[in-house]
Amino acid sequence: HQMLNPDFDDDASRRQAQFLKEDLRKLLQDPSVTIGVPHDLSTVNIRLGTTTFPLESLGTGTEHAVLILAAYHVFPDTVLCLEEPDAHLHPLLQRRLAALLRESDGRQIVIATHSAHLIDCAADGVVGVRMREGRSEVLSTEGDELYDRLRDLGYRASDLLQANCVVWV
Repeated sequence: HQMLNPDFDDDASRRQAQFLKEDLRKLLQDPSVTIGVPHDLSTVNIRLGTTTFPLESLGTGTEHAVLILAAYHVFPDTVLCLEEPDAHLHPLLQRRLAALLRESDGRQIVIATHSAHLIDCAADGVVGVRMREGRSEVLSTEGDELYDRLRDLGYRASDLLQANCVVWV
C-alpha cells in the first residue's frame, strides 16, 4: 500500500511501483494492467482491461506470481528465496516469471523447484544438496557428476538438456 500510495516526496517508492506495474504487464501480457490496494487494506486489486479483480480471484498460481513480483520490488536488497514458485502456475507464466526474475542485475535469487520450465530458464549454475549423516551437504556439480545427480533424482539427461541452472533441495 505504501509503495503504491507514497508520500509526496517518496520518489523511490514511485519508481518501485512503476517497475512492479511494468513487470505485471509483462507477466500477464496486458499493457492495461494496474494494481491497487483499497483503503481498508483488505486485498490487492488487479485491473485487467476494464474489469477490476481482487487478487485472490485470479487463481492461486497467478496470485503467487503477483506476490512474488511484489516481494521482489518491495525488498530489493534482500536474497529472495522461493520454494516451488511454479505451484499452480501455467507453464507459460512460469517462463515469464523466470524471465522477469532473471533480469535482477546481481540480485541473489534461490529457487527450489521441480518444474522443468523454471529449470530450463535458469542461468547461473548447478548445485546439489544432499543429506549426509544428518546434515545438509552442498556440492557443486559439473561434468559427469551432473549426470550422476540427475540419475539419483530420477531424471534423464534429456529431461534437462536445455537447463542452465538447477537447485536441488
